[in-house]
Formats: sequence, structure tokens, C-alpha cells
Amino acid sequence: MLARKLYLSTVTCAAVVAFALGLSYLFTVVLLGSPQTYTPVTTTFVAILVGGPVIFVLISQRLDAAQVRDNLAAIVQEKDRAAAESTERREEARLAQARAEDALLKLQQSEQRYRLLADCASDIILRTDASGRIEFASPSIRQLGFAPEALSGRLLSGMIHPNDLKRIEAAFGASLADSSFDGGHLVETRVQHIDGRWVWMESMPAPVRNPEGEIIGFVAALRDITDRKAIERNLAAVDSKFRMMAESATDVISRCDINGILTYVSPSARQLYGYDPEELIGQPAFRVFHPDDVQSTGENLRALIRSGATGQQARTEYRAITKSGTIKWVEAAPFLITDPETGRVVEFQDIARDITDRKLLAAELADSERRYRILAEQSPDIIIRYNTEGVIEYVSAAARNYGADPDEVIGRNVADFLETTELVRNDAFMRNLIAGRPLPQGDQNIWRTIGNDGAPIEFEGASSTVVDDDGEIVGVISVLRDVTARRALEDELRAKRAEAEAGAKAKSQFLANMSHEIRTPLTGVIGFAGLLEQMSDLPQEAQRFASRISTSAAALLLVVNDVLDFSRLEANQIELDPQVFDPRAFVEATADLVRHQATAKGLELALTIDDSLGKPLIADSARIRQVILNLLTNAVKFTDQGRVTLRAGWNPEEQILEVSVQDTGIGIPEDLSGRLFQRFSQIDGSNTRRYGGTGLGLAICKGLVEHMGGEIALDSQPGAGSTFSFHVPAPAADVPVATPASSQSARIDLNPMRILVVDDVAVNRELVRAMLSAFDVEIIEASSGSEALEAAKGMTFDVILMDLQMPGMDGIAATAAIRTLAHANRTTPILALSANALPAQVEACLMAGMDDHIAKPIDPRTLLTKISDWTAAAA
Repeated sequence: MLARKLYLSTVTCAAVVAFALGLSYLFTVVLLGSPQTYTPVTTTFVAILVGGPVIFVLISQRLDAAQVRDNLAAIVQEKDRAAAESTERREEARLAQARAEDALLKLQQSEQRYRLLADCASDIILRTDASGRIEFASPSIRQLGFAPEALSGRLLSGMIHPNDLKRIEAAFGASLADSSFDGGHLVETRVQHIDGRWVWMESMPAPVRNPEGEIIGFVAALRDITDRKAIERNLAAVDSKFRMMAESATDVISRCDINGILTYVSPSARQLYGYDPEELIGQPAFRVFHPDDVQSTGENLRALIRSGATGQQARTEYRAITKSGTIKWVEAAPFLITDPETGRVVEFQDIARDITDRKLLAAELADSERRYRILAEQSPDIIIRYNTEGVIEYVSAAARNYGADPDEVIGRNVADFLETTELVRNDAFMRNLIAGRPLPQGDQNIWRTIGNDGAPIEFEGASSTVVDDDGEIVGVISVLRDVTARRALEDELRAKRAEAEAGAKAKSQFLANMSHEIRTPLTGVIGFAGLLEQMSDLPQEAQRFASRISTSAAALLLVVNDVLDFSRLEANQIELDPQVFDPRAFVEATADLVRHQATAKGLELALTIDDSLGKPLIADSARIRQVILNLLTNAVKFTDQGRVTLRAGWNPEEQILEVSVQDTGIGIPEDLSGRLFQRFSQIDGSNTRRYGGTGLGLAICKGLVEHMGGEIALDSQPGAGSTFSFHVPAPAADVPVATPASSQSARIDLNPMRILVVDDVAVNRELVRAMLSAFDVEIIEASSGSEALEAAKGMTFDVILMDLQMPGMDGIAATAAIRTLAHANRTTPILALSANALPAQVEACLMAGMDDHIAKPIDPRTLLTKISDWTAAAA
């Protein structure tokens, strides 16, 4: 039994080993391929690996042969199944490998095409990772000045304009939160060029996702749209300007589509139609038209469409009914707007203007034209209209008064009716007419013609041009008035005026000569009388005589000065010198100058000064003193008993100085008071004999007051006295009155110098020498202009005192010669020392090259001051 079991076990083991060897062979062939690829060792290893467990199981479970067979059958089946699965997996692996190789090939080809496209594209292609760091940049990045490799790893956000970055980040943040985001959003941004300028770019970024759907980067193609943006800005500016002009225009600007529906209406529609623009937009354009004008206006618009005249305006007029129901006349200028590609009319644009007033004016003009024709037919003046060729188109009936039939005159040329001497001027007149130059008027438009009787007739024409609707000059309308008699009268008046002017010139020359002839001897009288008064060793009676001489000479000088002042006023050569002064002290000092005269006549000189004169004022006190002194001396002169009262005050509201002089004298009748302020005029001739005077004093006062911007007036009753009052502007001063220098401190000293005194009158030369005798001055005398020139050639002078009126070479000629020929004295101060003291004479001195003017009679202080000033300036 034991042997049998052992036998069976042995046989079973051998069978199992053999089966395992065969199975290992098959398994090796299936798994490893060709049988040459295995070795005995491999077979033994596989057999042990496969058969060992089986034998172990069989032995451990003590299986019988049937179980072994069943197990072996199961193993064979499992082997077959494993072999089939292995074959299937191998085929799948082969197919997968083929697909992978094909996909790789296609990917390589796609990559090549993609890179070729990126390298050749004008747009900039960028690929970034999810954080925005650049992974790839196409060569076209050189548009921005960068090399492609220079941007690798750089953040794209660093190249975007700061003002655009937040907007882009916000947009992408919202997009990334959307799981379905796949790009497709157009983005415009500014990207910085390498040189720092900003370039507008347009792109449509797309996400790059991994197999799990996560965004791992972005791809974008950037296109330069800088030029387009500039165009858009220009278009926006143009549109803005258009809208601004439309919004501010007084005319109504509107647009409507091809169906006549309004798409835009400017705000000025409120003024023209009474509608807000919003009420009209979307409405037919004919809504505001008067029903009777819709058809005609529509036909005009259709004619414009048929003509195809795009951009050209076709003016039309129609009546509009406003929102309030009133009717207005409107002038419109519609024009077509077409599609530039198809040429079809797509829109109308219109500019409408209110011409109601113009229509009313035209109606009034037509009515006026009718009345004008009636007036023209009745007018004594000749009304004529002719064209630019001079051909007469209309003549009024007044032409019959000069023997011409209007019907026969029409069609003829105006030149046919002129004197031959006027033809050249008429040709120039017609040329100026055609050129649009201003036409002559008044005396420049007087024409001479010949009447039927052969006598000359002069017509004055008031001409105006006639223009057509386009503004072109087409003719002239002239109103011709017979001025023959008037011209004769004017010729007579001109002759009389020339005679009067000659008389005025003669009078001026007489005044100048009189002033010179009186001043010349008066120079010696006043000068030497003054020197006599200064002599301490004169007998008392001689001192009194010298004083009388000085007083008489001063009175005579006052008359001459009146003439001189009046001449200056007539020539408007009075120059004002406003200064700060104390009005109270000024009025008191002025009154004191006349007090001696009043006392001598037994008159009381009263002074009333208002408290308002406590502040300093600004005015020409010298001229005001001249007026007050003239009024005071006149009051004393024409008052035999009683008093003379001087009143002064200041009006702070009007800033004026008010002065009046009241007397108890003879008084003046009201009908004669106006003559007082006229030149060379007094109440009657007897006053001149009784009281003296030239009749210039009050005329000078009036002239000075008015020259200072004030007024002077008179209130008088015969036998009850007179009151002269005046006021002049005198604003308050913000600075105190300057304290005048004392007479001692004002004493003038002259440095040692050499002076040339030129005068044909020996007395005058002697007087100057006497006046300067107290100083270290060398005096050289010359009695004529030629002697002065010779002296100036021979030596140098510090000052030259030059008389003007001398025989032979006068002072002006001598001055010009010295300035030219005497080298040593070309710049020496030359002071005119002359009795020619009228404004024109003083101006002539300065124009001749003299530096200053000293009027005769010579005031010693003025002489010394002028010499001192000019020698100091020359030094």
C-alpha cells in the first residue's frame, strides 16, 4: 500500500514536473516571444516559479489524479486566457504607440506652423503664464523696440500704462472667476515703447488650460492701433466742434433720414419754432411747415435729390407755424449726405434761419419804393440812377426844370451832360465805382454842366452804390442838387475869410511887434529903475522918483503881459503846473498884494475864508492867483466907495476851490454883462478913458479858468455892485505843503565864468553888465549876430545871451551858425534874451537850437537863476 502510494506520488510528481516544464515553455514563448530568447535556467526558474506552488498544493492537500487533471485543465485554460489578454494588450500598446507618434508628429508640425506664423505676423504674439509673466514673444515685438528674448520672464503688467492697468486687471479678474471664460473680449490698452512713449494696442486674449481645465497661461495677438486712435480723437474733436457750433448757433441745424424723420435738432429750435429739440426728434420734418408751403418745399427737396448735388445747398423759403401758433418766415439751406461707398442719399442736413424781419423789411422796402417814386417825381432835386457803364436808367421829373425830357435822357451816358473839363474826373469816378472804392461826397462830388442857355450849372451829388442780391455793385443812385448860387456865395465867403485871416495875421504880427517894441525900451526902464532903487546913497526925492518909475513901468508891463497871455490862450499854449499849496495862506497873501491899492482909494478890503480851506490842495496856484488879482484890481478900479470882499471856500464833495470877488461899484446892466468876457471889450468906450485898461483882463480870466476845467460867472446890478465868482478843480493833497526857502537861503551865487552878451541895443547890454556886476563874471559884448559868430569862433564861453531881433544876421541865424561853425561853442548853453515873448516866437527859438528863453523886461532873479541852472548842467 505504501509502495503503491509512493509510486503514485512519484508518477504524479513527474507528470506535474513535465507539465510544468511544458507550461513554462509555452508561457515563456507567449510572454518573451521567440523560444531562442530563453535559457534552461530561465525555464527551470519559471518551472519552479509556476510548478512549485502547484506541487506544493497537491502534496499538501494530497490530491488524487483526477484533481490533478482538473487542476491542470484549469491551468491550461488560464494560460490560454492570459495568452489572449497578453496579445490584446500588446496590440493596444502598439496602437497607442502609433497614435502617440502620430500625435507627436502633428504637434511638431503644428508647432512649426505656429512659430512660422508668429515669426511672420505683423501683430505681436505673446504667451504668458497664469501670473502674466511672458513666456514667448514673436519677433514683431521689435515694433516696441524690444528683442523677443529680452522679454522672456518679464511681467507684462510692467509694460501697460498705469491708467489702463486697473481696468484690465478688473476685467480679467471677473473673467477668471467665470469657469466658462475662453477669451473673446476685445481689449484696448497703451503699451510702453522702449523709448518711453506709449503705443495703443488692441488684442483679444485667450486662456491656455491644462487637461484638468485649469488656466495655466494666456495667448494674445497685439495690434498697433495708435493711428486709429488718433483718427478717432480727431473725429471726436470734429464731432465735438460740430455739436458745439450747432448748440451755440442761432440758426437751427437739423438732420433727418431719407424718409424725412428728424434725427437731430439744435437747441436754437426753441427760439425759432418754440419747440424743445426732444419734441421734434423722431417727428416728420414737415411738422412745423405751413400747410400751404409743404408741397412747394417738398418739390424743391425732390429736385435736389434728382440733381444729386451732394454737399451743395439749395436755398428755399417757407412759412413755419410755431408751437404758440404764430407764423414765421424761414430761409432753409438743405443739402444731401450720401454713403461714400454706394453713393446713395442716406441723410439730409438743413440750416434754417428766421427771416421774418427781413420779409417785413422787404415789404416795407417795396412800399418805400412806391413812396420813393412818388417823392422822386415831386422832388426839386434831380434823382438819377445809372449802371457801371454810366448809362442812365432812371431820371426824375425834376430834369425838366433844366430843359431835359426824362424819357429822352434814359439810355444816354452821364458823360454826355458834363463839361469837357469833368470827363477825366468822371472816368476816375467810374473806375472807383467798379472797384468798390468809397465814392466822393459833399464838395468832392460837385459836377459842372452847361445849361440850355450856355451858362454853367454846378450840381452836388449825394451818391450811393446799388448792389444786386450777390452783393455785386451794379450802379449808382445820385441825388443832384443845384448849388450854383451856393457855390458863388461860398466863393465870396472864402474871399472874405481869406481877408479876415489876413487881418488876423496882421493883428498877430502887430501884437508881436507891439510887444517887442514896448518890451525893448521897457527893459531899460525897469532894469535901471530897479538898480536905482537898490542904491542906498540916493537922495530921498530921487529914491521916490525911482519908485514911481518902477511902478509905472510895472503897470505898463502888466498891459504887455495881458497881451502875451491872451495870445498864449488863443494858441492853446498855456501849460498848467499843479502844485501842493496851502489855500488859506495863499488867499491871504494874494489879498495883501492888492490891499495897498484899496487903501489908497479909501476902500475896505474884506477877506472871508471858509473853515474848509484848512487842508492842502493841488492846483496851479500861480494861474489861480492871476485870476484873483485880475478880479480884485478890477473891483478896486471900478469901485469909488464902500468895500471889496474876497470869499474863498472848498467843496469836499466835488473837490473844487470856490472863489468870489464882490464889490460895491458901478455895477453892470444885464444886457451888457456878456460883453465883459469878450476880448478887447468893455461896457463902453468912456470906461476906457476913465478907468483905463485893454479890455483883455476878464477874457484872460475866463480863458484861464476854463483851461483849468472850471467855470466863471457874473452877478451884477447897475449901481449896486458886481460879484465875479469862479470855481476850479482842486483835489485834496495827501502830502504837506513844502516849506519855501527863505530869501537868504535862496540867494543865487554865480561861479567865475565868461558870458557873451549879444544885443543891438547898447542900453540892454549895459543893463546886463550892471545886473551881473556883483559877480566874478567876464562880459564880452556883441552888437550883431555876425559879431557874435566871430567872437564864438575866437574864444570859449560858459553862456551866450542872444537877442533875437537884430539887423543883418538875427539871433536865430547866429545860433545856427555857432552850432555849426564855432567848434569851441557848439554845446555852449545859448539863452534867448528877447522882447519876442509870444508862444510861436519862443518855440522858434528852441527849434533853432537855443536852450532856453528869458523875456524882456529882464527880471534879475530870473536871469541869475537861468544862468546858474544852465552852467551847472553844462559842468
